[in-house]
Amino acid sequence: MDPKERQQKTKEIVSKFKGGDTLYQTNQMFNTCVQSLVRGADIYDVLGNVIMLCDDTQKALEQQIIQNNNIVSVSLNDLKSILENTKK
Repeated sequence: MDPKERQQKTKEIVSKFKGGDTLYQTNQMFNTCVQSLVRGADIYDVLGNVIMLCDDTQKALEQQIIQNNNIVSVSLNDLKSILENTKK
């Protein structure tokens, strides 16, 4: 596919999305998906990859929340212990 054909195919795909031009310029994930489709990737493979990435991101965020909650919990318990020991 020559550059002109690639550009036309890109415009065609981007135009199917509300705010597609802005998304294409500002959202790396959208840009990558469009470029994959332009190169002939199967739409379901692209969609599957996006779903897996979202799932991985959600799991990582959940782990981060759990770790932060544990840190806060430990810190509060340490503070409580310190306060109790200073009263004695």
